[in-house]
Amino acid sequence: MEQGRQVRFQTKRVPDELDLEKSKDYPFVIGGDTPSTATSSQPLIDRDKFESPLFTPDGPPRGGYKLTRFYIRTVVGILAPLIVTGFWLAIYIKLLTRKTNVVKYGSDKEILIYYAWFVLAVFGVGLSKYGLAGVEVSMLQHPFWQAKNTMVLLMHSGASWGGPDGWSRFLARILTGKHTATHRLWHLLATISLIGSIAIPLSGTCLELADGYVKSSKHPLVSGRTWENFNARDTGQMLKRGDSAWNVGSPITVPGLGIIYTPPYVNRNSLDHFTKLPNSLPLRERNPDFFLTPQSTVPIGGKGWGLRLGYNCFAVKSASEFTVLARKPLVPPPEPGTLAAVGTAPGPPGRNITILSLSPTDGRLSINIRGYARIGINLNNANLYDGSEPSSFDEKDLEHANVLEYALWQIRWQQAYEGMAKDPSFDDNIEPSMTDMYQPFSLDPNGTVVTDESFFGYDEKETLGSIPSHAAMSIANPIGVRCRQISVLGTAELEAQTSTFTNFKQTPSPPFNASEVESPASRFGVTAASILAAEYYTLFTATKLAPPEVLSNSVDYKRFIDPETLVEAVMRAYAMDALQLMYDGIYSNETRASYIAQNLTSSGPGKVLERGQYNPGTAAALFTIWALSSAALGIVYGFRRRWSETLDGYTLFRFGADLAHEVRYHPEFSSTNGFEDCEKLRQLPGLIGDSQPHMPVGHISLVGKHNVAKKDKLYC
Repeated sequence: MEQGRQVRFQTKRVPDELDLEKSKDYPFVIGGDTPSTATSSQPLIDRDKFESPLFTPDGPPRGGYKLTRFYIRTVVGILAPLIVTGFWLAIYIKLLTRKTNVVKYGSDKEILIYYAWFVLAVFGVGLSKYGLAGVEVSMLQHPFWQAKNTMVLLMHSGASWGGPDGWSRFLARILTGKHTATHRLWHLLATISLIGSIAIPLSGTCLELADGYVKSSKHPLVSGRTWENFNARDTGQMLKRGDSAWNVGSPITVPGLGIIYTPPYVNRNSLDHFTKLPNSLPLRERNPDFFLTPQSTVPIGGKGWGLRLGYNCFAVKSASEFTVLARKPLVPPPEPGTLAAVGTAPGPPGRNITILSLSPTDGRLSINIRGYARIGINLNNANLYDGSEPSSFDEKDLEHANVLEYALWQIRWQQAYEGMAKDPSFDDNIEPSMTDMYQPFSLDPNGTVVTDESFFGYDEKETLGSIPSHAAMSIANPIGVRCRQISVLGTAELEAQTSTFTNFKQTPSPPFNASEVESPASRFGVTAASILAAEYYTLFTATKLAPPEVLSNSVDYKRFIDPETLVEAVMRAYAMDALQLMYDGIYSNETRASYIAQNLTSSGPGKVLERGQYNPGTAAALFTIWALSSAALGIVYGFRRRWSETLDGYTLFRFGADLAHEVRYHPEFSSTNGFEDCEKLRQLPGLIGDSQPHMPVGHISLVGKHNVAKKDKLYC
């Protein structure tokens, strides 16, 4: 014992089974090595050298027990957070990161996954706390994680770090500026538990159930052309229906639910015409590849037959971009029987180039604008689906795509009604125009239009004669559009969930019976060119521009056709062509032509999982941190031997019995205040270790920081 140090004697009552003659109080030193008879009125405790007193006069009992391993609690504490996190990651990767689509489509099991997730998550967090409560005891035996005093140890009781009560008490003491009865281990366990508790409600905002469609084993009722009846059409049917629909700007949506299938690489969300149902064919955006197949009123999947096509049109800025239309072609006499033909011009070997013209007027001399156009088409030596079309849509095949070119010249005249002669509201902006394209119209000094008649075909002379002879106000620069289109018939695998198609295979030419049908269906692009060979003013109605004003029998248009409008008109003609090829221009499935598609699978209304308001990756990150932290602590500390399964009330009672002599008469222990206000607890040690390190059989109690319990020693 240290010289001059005051100590206080403490006694333990000898157990009844011992010799009664030896029953008396035995003094023991607190913090010393030998008994002493010194006395002191004030306790003085050194926590670093503190040892709990012996409780027998002759030393510890002969028997003892080894520290125990608690495997089940540890395994549960490791696996529970890993299973919860794995389940969430599976939901996140498989369901919440799948390509979003305007069609909500999924499995009928998704509603079960939704509810199973919350059940598993709630129980998982509880089981994680169950495991950490055991790990906590092992860590408190370690000097690095030990509680620095008894007050801190008591803060661990009841796993206060694992619930709102402990978190709120900790937060309240921080806000009030009081010293908190916590330390590094409490903070670590509280952080892990809090992360898991935050991740669960956050995950609820990252996924939700939505009304959609679930897969069915039934075959759908569809409408649309099949390989067997693709060529079974009335003569001129496609042009008649397509031209009428184009003239009035009819919808360009597909029938039924209206799904246009695209390759997986196409970002459907970036294309406006695919972001709502029914899908529509493109009018402005470039869409190089899509698949039209018979349609149903629900999403369908499986192997479907249809028309794969792509087309792209753009405004021409220079006449040099034209490959079919020349700057000033030499036009021979007209070909008999050619639709609105003014002649043919020689083209590259193996290609036919046809030039079409538009009538610049319908005889109404009071109209203030006129237009003249030429259309050049390159059909690549074929205007039917005869097997010569390319079988894929790679860059090599696109080099052989069919071409359509459209050039337009426009003139503006003064109105007969003088009040409209200088209309400031007229929009004459037609950029980009082709300043290097040949201009067959010019103005003489009097403002009269002069026409280069050598530019026009034989049968256009009469039409050109109807051009007004009075002074014109302006002649616009030519504008033009160039398109490339490619199409092929075949089968593909349809994916209902993403509205995509894969594994496309070209099929042979559809059957054609000349004895029953006069002519087969034209290849995509032929009908579009014929539709565009219409009166100039239909460009306004086809693109839904504002109608002209009428004053004093004068028809006054407020603008020229600009390049953007011309592109839309041509793209709309392509759309009508495609809709006629596959659906005969019909928008509804409620027709007698509908049939059951045996190669396709249907779907029905149901609940599907979709991404919620917040990013599920945030919840995934929290769950991962929570799971890895819990598992790491369980693996490192959970399987170690420890004196108790958890820091429960019975364990604390045993420690309190060992410290009864220190706290029995202390006035702070009679107070109604909480244990955080008892300064006496700060003087008592917090390491749970061996109070008899030098004895063969030790005793687990609160000791100084050096008396760590040994796993191979017996304890009583």
